[in-house]
Amino acid sequence: HSSKKTYSYVLYCNMVSRLTPEYLAQRTNRWNRRRGETTSEYLKRVSHLFLSEQSLSNLGGIEVCTKLSVLYLYDNSIRQIHNLEFARSLTHLYLQNNLISKLEGFSSLTSLAKLYLGGNLITVMEGMENMTSLRELHLENQKLEPGEKMLFDPSSLSAISPTLHVLNISNNHIDTIQEITQLHNLDTLYCSNNRITDLLEHVNSISRMSLLSKLDLRNNPVCNRPHYRENTITHSSLRHLDGRDISENTRTFLHKLHSMRESKKKHQQMPNLSITAKRHSSKLVVTPFLSLYPSYRLSSLHPTQED
Repeated sequence: HSSKKTYSYVLYCNMVSRLTPEYLAQRTNRWNRRRGETTSEYLKRVSHLFLSEQSLSNLGGIEVCTKLSVLYLYDNSIRQIHNLEFARSLTHLYLQNNLISKLEGFSSLTSLAKLYLGGNLITVMEGMENMTSLRELHLENQKLEPGEKMLFDPSSLSAISPTLHVLNISNNHIDTIQEITQLHNLDTLYCSNNRITDLLEHVNSISRMSLLSKLDLRNNPVCNRPHYRENTITHSSLRHLDGRDISENTRTFLHKLHSMRESKKKHQQMPNLSITAKRHSSKLVVTPFLSLYPSYRLSSLHPTQED
C-alpha cells in the first residue's frame, strides 16, 4: 500500500513538472471561465496562476498564459528562472523558498512591481537592470554558507532606485547598509538579524536616505551601542524604528537631549584647548630668544659645580 502511494506521488510530480494546459487551468480561479470556452482560449486571458507547493523544478509550458499579472511559485524546487520572457504584464511574482542561487531571467519583466525571493540561495542582488517598475523587493533569509554575505550590484541598485519603496534584506549576514544608500526613494527597510556594528557608519548611511520612514535593525550588534536609538532618530526622518513608533514628542525630546550632550562635549574640550594655547604661547617667547643668540648654549642656563 505504501509503495502504491509513493508511485502515485511520483506520477503526480512528473505530471506537474510538465505544466500541461489542463493542469494549468486547474490552478486558476476556474469560476472565471466562460461557458463553451476552450482551455487554450481560457489560459490566454488568465491573470492569476497558483503553482505554489507543487514540487516544480521548471516552468516549461507556462508560456500559454500570456496575460499573467500574478504568479505564485513559492515552496517549490526551482533552481533557475527561465521561460518568463512572455510575461510582460506580470506585476507580482512569488518565488520564496526555492533553490534559486542566481538572479537571472528577469530582463523581460518590465512591469513587475513586487518580487518575493526570500529563503533561496542568493548571494548577489543583480540582474535587475530592466525592472524599472519595481516597488517592493524581498530577499530575506537566504541560505548562505559560513563566511558569505549578501552583496549588491551597483547597476541593479541604480536601476531600481527611482521606484523602489520597500526592501527586505533581513538575516543575510550583512555588515553595512552603505551600499544601499543610493536607493533615495526607499520608504521601508527591513534589515534585522544581520551583523551591522559600526554606529557612526550606520548614522551616516541613515541620514542620506531622507525619505526612509520605517527601519528595522533588531538583533544587530549596533543596537547595543550607547545612544543607538537617540542617534538614529535625530539623524533621520524615521517614524518607526525597530517595531516601535516614534512620536513627535519623542523626536523633539531626543533632539534636545542630543544637542545637550553635544554642547557638553564641546564644553569639556575647552580647558584642554586653553592649556594647549598657553603652552604654545610660551614656546613663542623662547624660540625668538634662541634664534637671536644662536651661540648661546642652553647648558648655560643651568650652571655646573665648576662655575
